Amino acid sequence: MAAATTRVLGSKSPDRFQLRDPNSWVCLNELASDVVVEVGDISFHLHKFPLINRSSTLQKLIAESTTSSDDQDGGKPCTVQLDDLPGGAAAFRLVAKFCYDVQFELNAANVVPVRCAAERLGMAGEGNLAAHAEAFFVRDVLGSWDAAVRALQACDDGDDGVRQLAEDLLLAPRCIESLAAKACADPTLFGWPMVENYTARCVDAAAAPVMWNGISTYGKPRSPGAGWWYRQASSLRLPLYKRLISEMRSRGMSPEGIAGSLAHYARRHLSGLNRRDVGGGGASDTTSSDGVVGEQRVLLEEIVALLPAEKGV
Repeated sequence: MAAATTRVLGSKSPDRFQLRDPNSWVCLNELASDVVVEVGDISFHLHKFPLINRSSTLQKLIAESTTSSDDQDGGKPCTVQLDDLPGGAAAFRLVAKFCYDVQFELNAANVVPVRCAAERLGMAGEGNLAAHAEAFFVRDVLGSWDAAVRALQACDDGDDGVRQLAEDLLLAPRCIESLAAKACADPTLFGWPMVENYTARCVDAAAAPVMWNGISTYGKPRSPGAGWWYRQASSLRLPLYKRLISEMRSRGMSPEGIAGSLAHYARRHLSGLNRRDVGGGGASDTTSSDGVVGEQRVLLEEIVALLPAEKGV
């Protein structure tokens, strides 16, 4: 199994950040908190200087909040709201740890929301969080098939802010390009780990006899592990999967490879296409079943539209 793709940032103990209650984080410090950052329902009781030293956006928001609240609050911590922060409270917790030089781990699952949050918060410049996240993304995530798949999933699984910035910052497009390049290359030339992990079970599944529009995916000569990428590619939601297949096609992926992946995707996502509820359920059960079948028929039409034009390949 391939080693996890991670990078540790920060030098101070993670114990400095503690969850005081289900909705409140505190940073243990000899100084009292002088700013509360609210991200959705979660509040972070922090200190101004570490935040404004790293984030131009927080510097501006804290200055505005301090100016408007000094006279009436009697020196109480000012409050800053970040309700629309990409990645939400989970991403901000890592942002705050970075500001305090507290240890945390960048990985393929969180680098996308962290990169997006850093961009929104103006954490640019050498040595700042945006630069660290970008370097990790380019050097480590894009270099690994598994990590690039996970990062691409994070682009799609995030909130609207993450999804939009993942496109604007070219995170999703670069993942797609990297994955397509790896799938189109001959893995036997590089001794990639994915060839070793391509089990007999995966080979059998990829080589199952399926006929798509005259294209047979069975009995065709393949290099060892030719379909190693089918399983993880099929974990993507259809919009990203379609973009990945389009990029692979533009890079010269064989019609057999495209058809094999589509067959695998169909087997994974269309298992209920011909099922009907035969348990004697009521009208609501029938309506629900019809809805599922309708959705899967639409999915089938989308998959068929991706089939290569060549027949009998």
